[in-house]
Parts: sequence; structure tokens; C-alpha cells
Amino acid sequence: MVLGLAALLAANPGLLAALTVAGAGYLLLLGVQTLVRPGTANTEEARGPGSPGGVLLRGAGVSGPNLKALMLYLAVLPQFLSRQAHWRAACP
Repeated sequence: MVLGLAALLAANPGLLAALTVAGAGYLLLLGVQTLVRPGTANTEEARGPGSPGGVLLRGAGVSGPNLKALMLYLAVLPQFLSRQAHWRAACP
């Protein structure tokens, strides 16, 4: 489906322009609605972050499924590890 949509947009530049204008209009509508009728504060955020374990669990739940971030950690982190450290299991 994505390849078909890309081929359709490549074949008809006017359709791409219309889609771009429609997207910009939608974002403007959302911005105006936010300025006219601001939302209320989320009660969970108003209470504060909570316990350290809860914050860690929430962060793992949000960041865990993000494969791009995981690949970045696996690519960047090993250069900062030391083979002489006490936790040799991390650096085989």
C-alpha cells in the first residue's frame, strides 16, 4: 500500500501539494483549538513523578519497544566500557 501511495503521489504532483496543504491546515486547526480551549492538567503529572521504581518501570515501558534507541545504545555504549572493570560479564 505504501509503494502504491508513493507512486500515486509521484505521478500526480498536485495531489502531493493538496495533501501538504491539508496537513498544514489540520495542524493550524489543532493549534487554534489549543489556544482557544486549553486542556486541564493531567492528574498523574500533577502528583509528581512517584517512586523511583515506578519511574524506572515507566521509562522502560516507553523506551523498551523503541528499537532505534536500543540499537543506538548497543552501538555507542561498548566504547565506554572497560575490560578491566569488576563486571567482566558486560565486556566479553
